[in-house]
Amino acid sequence: MNKHLKILMLGSEVAPFSKAGGLGDVLRSLPKALMNLGHEVIVATPLHGGVAEKYLLSMAITNLRVSFGGRQVVTAFQEGLIDKKVPVYFMDHNDLFGRYKHVYGHDDAMRFLFFSLASIELVKQLNFQPDIIHCNDWHTALIPYFLKKFFAKDKFFSKTATLLTIHNLAFQGEEPDRPKENKNDYPKYRRHSLPEDLKEIKKVNFMSFGIVFANIINTVSERYAREILTKEYGVGLEGLLKRYRHKLFGIINGLDSSVFNPALDPNIPYKFDVKRLSRKYLNKKILQKKLGLPPERNAPILAFVSRITEQKGFDLFMAISDTILQLPIQVVMVGSGAKRFHNFWQRLAKKYPDKVGVHLEFSQELASLVYAGADIFLMPSRFEPSGLGQMIALRYGTIPIVRATGGLSDTISDYNSVTGEGTGFVFERYDPVDFLVTIIRALEVYKDRKTWHKLMNQGMRAGFSWRVPARKYVVLYKKAIKKRRR
Repeated sequence: MNKHLKILMLGSEVAPFSKAGGLGDVLRSLPKALMNLGHEVIVATPLHGGVAEKYLLSMAITNLRVSFGGRQVVTAFQEGLIDKKVPVYFMDHNDLFGRYKHVYGHDDAMRFLFFSLASIELVKQLNFQPDIIHCNDWHTALIPYFLKKFFAKDKFFSKTATLLTIHNLAFQGEEPDRPKENKNDYPKYRRHSLPEDLKEIKKVNFMSFGIVFANIINTVSERYAREILTKEYGVGLEGLLKRYRHKLFGIINGLDSSVFNPALDPNIPYKFDVKRLSRKYLNKKILQKKLGLPPERNAPILAFVSRITEQKGFDLFMAISDTILQLPIQVVMVGSGAKRFHNFWQRLAKKYPDKVGVHLEFSQELASLVYAGADIFLMPSRFEPSGLGQMIALRYGTIPIVRATGGLSDTISDYNSVTGEGTGFVFERYDPVDFLVTIIRALEVYKDRKTWHKLMNQGMRAGFSWRVPARKYVVLYKKAIKKRRR
């Protein structure tokens, strides 16, 4: 099967239009890489509040009728382009999405259920007959079930296969009860209507239905694909995943060099590359000024750019913060999240005003400046399906310290002082002492400027092109199609 494929890719967020996490970046970059390989790709996503006002969109479909909750609900789709290349269709429904400024809310199950059904109707209206529907995370994980339940006799989808990508298994789309107004659309979980594998699940769990009904499943790193088969990382679905491990694969995400590139990034004052590394220190000076830190060139800046959650390992940093801040370093934090972590960072910045700079909300402009100006990037995650920050950091000459989990393990190799090989510093156990020891090890290497510059060069030259992952996805698409058409 060497023909070019027709691919429908679905996601709750698509950068630059909407972004709450790494999923948005994947939905921006992977479709472009697939198109560069010669495949025909369209993307569908909800039209979140504020997008239409900021980006140039045009109305593509009006009065699209979707069967939902036993009645016909009318919606529309607007059309735009991802980076002037990939067609993206935005489901325009003000009550469900348009009136919300944020990507996610409290009624997400109902909202994304409707979006999934509307996306199926969209391709019929466009007469775009997909070889593959690529679902991403729980938000669209019901589509494989819908195709089998409601569209099994529809010739339009008779050859359509499905692939579900699990970006983060911690989010599963659980609904303990079906809302009465659309109960007919939710998967029925009575004993007689489910496969044996799902009878043990007492709630509507969107992700579990995707695992069972998708032709192929993948996660966003090879190690995470193995980890989610264990109790530690399986979040209650490890048993189900073990039963379907024959169709489970891992593909590490890529990095879009047209978006994350210190030589082109519009958000950093001084553009640089491996041949102009001295300009990185000019960005460091501006970063220090921006966050109210003294302009100490020789003080290494250790940086976080992250959602501030337990997953990201902030409890490890909390345990060692007073110890590490006795050293001649500076620490910066850009991101938002749990209130208790916000309080911690505010207290820390007040206690160490010359050493800690914080900006407790996400800003892409400031994030770029952190990557460009910091020396060391901290990512001590409890778990990390793929991770993007560590790859961006390398691209910007900022050396990552990571825990050996998920995609962090697949992308960062530990520095070897004997051979000089490696791209960062890695610790195994989720333990504050191990984290502290690894930071100190990195700081010792930092003192040797020649060695550190060599390490920066190795990191900046590391290849994370989307072309390789895109080719691997095509292989999985063809596996799914072959399985579907048996």
